[in-house]
Amino acid sequence: FIQNMMKQHMQVHEPRTVSCPICGEQKKFRSTTNAVQHVESGACSGCKGRDTARQQIYKFISSNKEGRGLLADPPALEWGGREAGTVPDLPYKCQCCGRRYRQVSALMQHQQYGHCGAGGQAAIGFL
Repeated sequence: FIQNMMKQHMQVHEPRTVSCPICGEQKKFRSTTNAVQHVESGACSGCKGRDTARQQIYKFISSNKEGRGLLADPPALEWGGREAGTVPDLPYKCQCCGRRYRQVSALMQHQQYGHCGAGGQAAIGFL
């Protein structure tokens, strides 16, 4: 428990080198998890509001081959150029333990801070 808290604290000493994957704002983040949290919070200027941000992230992840392993279920097919539905309530899943998440940043934190033997790396290296 203490070791996990120390890993989380040490992040404040990391340089800010990661740009937002949606808006590419000048603001930099210390990790991809922080950049995704920026989008999910609705603070991203490229996504107006949390619901739009949630849809943008889900669409981005489901459209990338590398990201589909983060999804609990395959995305619904599109018909007539329209999306088949909304974002599922718990669309993301840890492939190690099966736990489901509403936000991909929560899954990333779960994987990054020693859970399920991820060794300190979030399994979302394509952002």
